[in-house]
Amino acid sequence: MKWIKITDKIPPHYDEVLFYVPFEGVVYTGYLDYEEGFYFTSSKEQTDKKRVTHWMPIPELPIDFINEEN
Repeated sequence: MKWIKITDKIPPHYDEVLFYVPFEGVVYTGYLDYEEGFYFTSSKEQTDKKRVTHWMPIPELPIDFINEEN
C-alpha cells in the first residue's frame, strides 16, 4: 500500500485509516468526518483536515500472526 495525498483523494467517510500529520511528524489511526475533521481512534479528539497531508487504508494483519491466534 502507498500513501495517498489528501489533495488527490480523501478517505471514505468514517472508514478507519492511517493519517499523517507532518507538523507533529506522527502517523495516527482514525477516521474522517467530512464536516468536523480527522478523529483519532485512541482518544476521540480531532485535528483539522488542513493539518493532514497523507492517508492510507490500514493494512491487513500478517498471515503468520493470524495463524498463531487460531
